[in-house]
Amino acid sequence: MQLRTGRISLGTYLSRINRRKSARYSCDLGNQTVVHVLLECPLHQDKRDRIRSALSDHGIALGRDELLTRLEARKIVTEFMVSTSLLGQF
Repeated sequence: MQLRTGRISLGTYLSRINRRKSARYSCDLGNQTVVHVLLECPLHQDKRDRIRSALSDHGIALGRDELLTRLEARKIVTEFMVSTSLLGQF
């Protein structure tokens, strides 16, 4: 649910609630948003390639709506986010 709403411990949200100075991500190619981390950031391309394979086994395309709404994608996306180490609580 946090990924779907964007209310998750990523730079954009933390900046909005004054817990971080900037929403920029360390790749310096965009703000640290759910979409940037899941679909765009080159820092996570290797991990993204691995989840693309797992998702295709379930007939799920690598797109925002598919990743955040399909029940079958939930575990795969969660494991991806944990593997990025961006969510310190995990």
